[in-house]
Amino acid sequence: MPFFEMSDRAEKDGMTFGRAFWRTARYHAADALGFRVRPRKLRIAVTKRCNSRCAMCSAWQTPPSEEPEIAPVEISTIARSNRWYLRRVTHVSLTGGEPTLRRDLTELVRAVCDSFPRATININSNGFQMLPLLSVINETLAYQRRRLQIMLSLDGLGEVHNRVRGVPGAFSLVLRTINRLLALREAGQKISIEVNFVLTNQNADQMLPVFHFCRERDIEFNPIYPVHGELYANEIMDIGLEREAVQKFLEAVAEIRKSDRSLALRELEHQLRGYPRDFDCWAGRTQFLIEADCRVYPNGGCPPAFCLGSLRECNYSFRALLRSQQARQVLCGLRQCRLCRIPCETMTTLHGPEALAGYCKMCTPAIAPPPPGLGLSAALQPRPPRQRAR
Repeated sequence: MPFFEMSDRAEKDGMTFGRAFWRTARYHAADALGFRVRPRKLRIAVTKRCNSRCAMCSAWQTPPSEEPEIAPVEISTIARSNRWYLRRVTHVSLTGGEPTLRRDLTELVRAVCDSFPRATININSNGFQMLPLLSVINETLAYQRRRLQIMLSLDGLGEVHNRVRGVPGAFSLVLRTINRLLALREAGQKISIEVNFVLTNQNADQMLPVFHFCRERDIEFNPIYPVHGELYANEIMDIGLEREAVQKFLEAVAEIRKSDRSLALRELEHQLRGYPRDFDCWAGRTQFLIEADCRVYPNGGCPPAFCLGSLRECNYSFRALLRSQQARQVLCGLRQCRLCRIPCETMTTLHGPEALAGYCKMCTPAIAPPPPGLGLSAALQPRPPRQRAR
């Protein structure tokens, strides 16, 4: 597929080949000249606490940190201290753990809205706690007019979701939350609803049912390949997909692609087939993950060793943090990294021009049988380079 063939959603968002090409050129020129690329996305993990017991994540087992969780005033301080550097941020995602476990989540969202007036705000949740989430949404929409994105986790219908999330009745809880959010949207509230579907060996037959569930309700469907990383505290977990599961997911992706030609779905298919990542990673430049204790990572798919440092120890200054020897070493190695490839992190997002900066997918590789398993060890195995269209 040529570089300029973009998804319908991207076209609706106003993305053009010219904008993507120009931004790509600027990013590469800035890198070559030694200038700093300004971030466009921040992901803030407001807590490590979680009330889910997911099969692909062990954040809920993380011991409580001695450091206090990031406070609303710290978000304001970060924005104020880095006003010039963060002035192009257009997307801020609040995640966890489970954000609704923060009793001051409304204050955290308000601090983000006030600090980043141009940014779209996203709240990630498992949907278990409907009333706290609705309270945050209603209070937020009362004082700001921008659309609020709510991203919920749904890994299957019925008992399958309960097993993947490790919580009895999880499906009933998230379904109740989805129905209430749909009612708010129908009432004219400016919210968009998205569903994250994480691929596991337990839900290989659920991708199509969840896709149709979302399509019937006009909910964005985001299938996500499981990855290791700091955000998920799962570096030693076996989250690789078995051959049978890979084949089922590929069949589902082929069916979904009949109505969804997005680059994100295309990249998922290439992951399942075991093709090496063929786009540049701009983590640590176009986006950052700020952990609950204010430690900073290039993105959520990075292992703990990729920590750039702590904003608290740098007086909340990104400039001081990125000038540290630790950050310089991490970012130098990161440009050659091929550990992860999650769209919302590695490519920022495939639904905006900034995501295409460095995106090199130029042709459809020959169909190959899926590999038997794609854990972290398999992802690190060298593979021959693919021939590109001329």
